[in-house]
This record gives sequence, C-alpha cells and structure tokens, in this order.
Amino acid sequence: MSEYQPPAQPEQTKKLWFDGPNYTADAVVINAVSRRILLIQRKDTQQWALPGGFVDANELAIDAARREAEEETGAHLVGDARLIYKGIVDDPRNSDTAWIETSAYLFKTLNFFNLKAGDDAADAGWKNLSELPPLYASHQKIVSLALHHLND
Repeated sequence: MSEYQPPAQPEQTKKLWFDGPNYTADAVVINAVSRRILLIQRKDTQQWALPGGFVDANELAIDAARREAEEETGAHLVGDARLIYKGIVDDPRNSDTAWIETSAYLFKTLNFFNLKAGDDAADAGWKNLSELPPLYASHQKIVSLALHHLND
C-alpha cells in the first residue's frame, strides 16, 4: 500500500524580497500624438506589461522608473514625469506577509526610441492604446489612470 501524497502545488516563480512592502516603480511612456504606449513582454509570464521593477536601496522611485525602462527597452527617458499612482497593487506575488507597492510615472514623449528588449523583458514595443493586449497584474488600471492625465 502506498502512502498518500497531496497534489503538487504550482511553484511561484519569483517570491518577493522582503516581508511587508516591496517597493517598485513603473514607467508609463505614451506618445500622445500617435496614441501609442511603450510595453514590454515579461520573460517570466510572457504577459505584456509596463516597463518597471524594484527600487534599489537609496534610489528615488522616479530614478528607478527611468532605470528600469532603459534596462528593459533601451529607452532613455529624460524630462518631466508625473506621478499618477502610488500605493499597493494587485500582483500574483503578493501574500499576506509581503506585497508590492508601486509608484507609477507618466512620461509623455514625441519620440519613438530604438527599442531593444533586455533584463526581464523578452520583447519591447509600441502598442496602440485602442488595441492593448491583456496586461500583467494591475497594469491596465495604471494605464487607465495615465490616460486621464494625458492632457494635464
């Protein structure tokens, strides 16, 4: 007689670094004239997402948003950006003891950067705002907030 073994639980691919809040920053890069947004395709889930990632120790969130956008897409973001959201987001890595809190910044641009996916990105591209693919975690909500601030 064999012993009972419970079914295997799906293993979480990446856990959060710290108990409590784990701080991230997201870059919402929109060309308002062409109505296109810069997105990455994540290597871990293959979902489309905003460029972004974890804020390093002693780094400002705005600097992390710029750094992550450059690491993941090759886009060098300069100039002003507007903080459009700061707080907890829905993320599949969240748990009762660890969660993601992000700062999302809107970068308006007239440029189309030469893109090269890197770091956590399998692909990077400009997507039409009227035909967005399904986005990772809370990124659709963040994009909706950005659209409300485009004309500010």
